[in-house]
Formats: sequence, structure tokens, C-alpha cells
Amino acid sequence: YDDSSVTGVQTCAFRSSAPIAVSSSLTLKYFAKDAGSNTETMQTQVYTIDTTPPVLTVSTLADGSHTNNAVLNISGTVSDTAGLKDLTVNGALVTVNPDGSYSYALNLVTLANLITIVATDQAGNHTSDSRTITLDQQAPVVTAFTPANGATNVAPGTTITATFSEDMKPETITSGSFVVSRFVGIKQV
Repeated sequence: YDDSSVTGVQTCAFRSSAPIAVSSSLTLKYFAKDAGSNTETMQTQVYTIDTTPPVLTVSTLADGSHTNNAVLNISGTVSDTAGLKDLTVNGALVTVNPDGSYSYALNLVTLANLITIVATDQAGNHTSDSRTITLDQQAPVVTAFTPANGATNVAPGTTITATFSEDMKPETITSGSFVVSRFVGIKQV
């Protein structure tokens, strides 16, 4: 910017007529020169453009998991070449160790818990991981049997079914989960 008609102390601003393309960093050099041709020492400012989000790993239960533990430990690592600004779990700040590791104990509420872990770097780039974990501390209850409890004259080979108060994990229902006994009179045979 050069305007030799300016006298006295003035504030000037340079504005480029077109956007300045910046890929990953920019060094800006500038100086001021007054009407008497006095020139300021060259000034330099370096700008680094960071568009890379932090790298976040999360070690906890998988999305859609169920637990009966009211406290969920969330741990993992986070890193960013330009520097990490913060790490949060559901908005709460989490301390990150110098090696990038972290651990946070989250108190769950009964039923579905949306858990969001967000890592943000100094440039405002962020990486997030969200998952829903269900806290279920209520044991399932058998609500119905077919044939009904106490049924008589049940044909051999009849399929016995049980209905539960909630969805069950199929792998937890085994031949050891149920025992079918035959009673004669009041004695079990």
C-alpha cells in the first residue's frame, strides 16, 4: 500500500483484490514506509493452515452394547500434529496424558445412554465417536410358558417355549439354562 499523500499518524489496511491461495502454510512479510521515505524493519508472520482433524481411538463397549455396570470406563488415545485443544466425553473435559492416552469413568443412567467423545485441535478441527450403551440392571423374568405350567397329558416331542420380559441374547439360552423334569405324583423322576 503506498499513498504519499498521507500525513501524520495513520492506520492503513491492505486488502487483496483476490483471495490469497494458501495450501498448508503462509509467510507474510510487510513493512511500513512514511512520506519521508523512512522504512520500518521488515516484519514477518507465519500462518499454518491445519485442515487435518485429530486421530482418536476409543476403547469401550461397542455401539449398541448392553451392560449392568452403572460406571462405564472410556479410554483410548488421541493425537494431533498441530496440538490438541481439548477432549470431551458428553461435554465434560477429559485430561489427556502427555503420551496421548486418556481414561474417563462415565456414570450411566438406566436404559439408553448416548456417549459422544470429541477431540478438537488448536485449529478447530474435530474428530468424534458416538455410541449408544444401554444400562440394564433388571434381571429378565419368564412371563409365559407353552405349554402352560402344570399342563397335563402333554404329547411327547412337544416344543416347550418360554417368553421373557425383555429381549434375550440367544447365546445365553442353552441346555443348561432350562431343565425339563417329569413328576410322578409328588416325586421328581
